Amino acid sequence: GKDGTITVEEAKGFEQLLEDVEWGALDILIVDMPPGTGDIPLTFHQWAPLSGGIVVSVGDILSWVDAYKGREMLRKLKIPFLGYVENMSTIQCPHCSARVALVPSSLIEDEARKANDPFLGSIPFDLSLRHAPFCAEGEATKFFKQMGEKIWTVLGL
Repeated sequence: GKDGTITVEEAKGFEQLLEDVEWGALDILIVDMPPGTGDIPLTFHQWAPLSGGIVVSVGDILSWVDAYKGREMLRKLKIPFLGYVENMSTIQCPHCSARVALVPSSLIEDEARKANDPFLGSIPFDLSLRHAPFCAEGEATKFFKQMGEKIWTVLGL
């Protein structure tokens, strides 16, 4: 729901996703959940215990506050924390190809280190993803592949 609680329709959708879909042989299922500490991650974890959680955030202070709350929720639920990822860290100028930081001073990597938490890396803003996100060959795609390999290793798969 709009207030952060899970609606009956959403609960039924989660249940259907986990119990009615014929997934076949899955090695891993990645679920992108909304930020924060609402009912959705909690409910999902009750139905299907999570092997790990990753917190993705942009590098400004308000986003960091939400990211940290998400990290604390994982800790309270005893879900292994795999690390932080900074989203939309830089963009490449289409005219001169220079890298430009989208947030003047990113907090994610520094705050992760202060908290002694893993930092998995930074995803650049990649315009090629808007056209063909599953077959783009830009910098963000390379990062997703590298991050997937790290997660695979951490989970022991």
